[in-house]
Amino acid sequence: MSRAGLRTTEFWTTLATQAIAVLTLLGIVNSSDANSLRDALTQCVTAGGIFLANAWVVVRYIQSRTHLKTEYSSRSA
Repeated sequence: MSRAGLRTTEFWTTLATQAIAVLTLLGIVNSSDANSLRDALTQCVTAGGIFLANAWVVVRYIQSRTHLKTEYSSRSA
């Protein structure tokens, strides 16, 4: 399954990691805190991806059930 780069969790994880690296180079984030922050952001991106995938499954399920019930009610009328 091929997806556009912006739609992958790998892209967003890499973007977050690179942003932390730039902030560390600029002295905004201490290098000792960078690893903890990187781990936390990686987990947040992953959790967000899982949440969106699960939400899509629920939406598709509701759509299919609505379609079936609409079709059934139109046949029995």
